[in-house]
Amino acid sequence: MPHPSSPSQRLSRPDRAEAVRRLLHDLAPARSVDRLPRMAVGGVLAHEVVTRTPLPEHAVSLRDGYAVLARDTQSASADHPVTLPIQGRLTADAQAHAPLGEHRTIRVLTGAPLPPGADAVIPEENVHRVDLPPGNDACKAIHITDPVVPGLHVLPPGADLPVDSRAGRFGETITPACAALLTRAKVPEVSIHDQPLGAMFALGDELQPPERFDGLHSDQPQPDGIPADNTVLVPHLLRSWGMPIESQGIFKDSLPAITKHLAMLAHQNSQLRLVVSTGGTGKSERDHIRQAARDAGFTFLFHGLNARPGKSAFAARLSRQDGHDLTLLGLPGPPPAVFALLHALALPLIHALCGLAPSGRYAALDREITTRPGPEWLVPCTLRHEGAVRVAHPLLGPRMPSYLALARADAVLALPPDAHLPAGTEVEIFQG
Repeated sequence: MPHPSSPSQRLSRPDRAEAVRRLLHDLAPARSVDRLPRMAVGGVLAHEVVTRTPLPEHAVSLRDGYAVLARDTQSASADHPVTLPIQGRLTADAQAHAPLGEHRTIRVLTGAPLPPGADAVIPEENVHRVDLPPGNDACKAIHITDPVVPGLHVLPPGADLPVDSRAGRFGETITPACAALLTRAKVPEVSIHDQPLGAMFALGDELQPPERFDGLHSDQPQPDGIPADNTVLVPHLLRSWGMPIESQGIFKDSLPAITKHLAMLAHQNSQLRLVVSTGGTGKSERDHIRQAARDAGFTFLFHGLNARPGKSAFAARLSRQDGHDLTLLGLPGPPPAVFALLHALALPLIHALCGLAPSGRYAALDREITTRPGPEWLVPCTLRHEGAVRVAHPLLGPRMPSYLALARADAVLALPPDAHLPAGTEVEIFQG
């Protein structure tokens, strides 16, 4: 089988699965950076995290009561209670304490560290406090009427988290709960993949910045041209998937201007890993993005996608010496197509750059669908849960115009061609 970067493979129109394979082939994730655990929430671990501090660090009391040596209570009974003088008080914020002497007790509150030697806690409701006669070194004591066993109401060291626990695995996302655990375990820093940066630009002589239309009602004079809606759609989607946008813009159908901009992006910050262009992917004399990519030094991964939409989409890559190559996704201009192709192509690429392992997601169709022959169909859908089952409702049909479907969509699903799919059939979905 030819190597995925060989000319015969690059110039073919792959299906979606093959296109994603080419996009991810030899892709280096974003560089790793060290962060405080509380500053790393949402990041993906570049190395596993092993804790060095047990939780709790010392045996602690699980009740408000009295710490004792269990052997001092073995003779206790209702007729012959054991009397133990109280030699102090410990709270949860207490530091190291002197060892507990034999035939002594110490008052402890919940969470307080036990003094060395103590091995049990008697709840305060199970003892009777008494005054000691003058001449004793303690003023108060407790009467114990029942013997206790070692470990009673004591949380031993490491019970919540043993030493050398694997608290985070390579490729896992740091959740708020994980960050809290690492903070409590005094882990000084964690290594996560830095957020890869993205850029986008929309192509077309007819496009105008959206802000030119701000505040204008339909009965007011309108500027010439069309609001560049992809400059709203693409950046917000990529940001929601963990890729901040470093730059965005609108360019006329000018080969020199597009080439210059691509060349500038290629030599920008090495954290810039993905550029998305929209429009200009056709074959007319006004479509220049492919030639601009060649002139800027990009090598094509594929021309066209065997999917609907996607016939005119392409991907190209620019190699960099540091290994952090730059990928260009050229997408057609209509926002419904951009939405579908970003989910199918850009989302797995961003996950890989962030260090996340590929993971397929599936949902059950909520109705019967028969697809026509041809390429795979990428369809916007809404999602809901029925018990433990994820259910997809495809947004298609004469009563669902494409822009309305775009506005309502939660995700995109892939429908195989020339197939009868009964309700309940599981299909692959792409959801950020």
